[in-house]
Amino acid sequence: MLDLSASNFINEVDRFCQYFNIIEKVRLASGEVDDKINQINTLITSSKIIAETKFKTIVNRKWVLEPEMYNDCNVWLIKPNDFNRGRGVMLFNTLE
Repeated sequence: MLDLSASNFINEVDRFCQYFNIIEKVRLASGEVDDKINQINTLITSSKIIAETKFKTIVNRKWVLEPEMYNDCNVWLIKPNDFNRGRGVMLFNTLE
């Protein structure tokens, strides 16, 4: 989860962009979905920037992509912290 109110906003965005780019790079390569998931997880766990992600309530969380979370596409959801009932939710599949 990306905390847009964090004091280290730039670092949070950098981590997200690296995570996004890893998935997108592997998605564009040829191969079976299971192989892509393994490749994504290898790249994510070897990423120094992503590995340094810390959360207040989650200690030593491993950022791996579960098979049910990936079907050879890259769609992300942005949900504002202060809204409820789906207000302000946006979906995107590029960094632009």
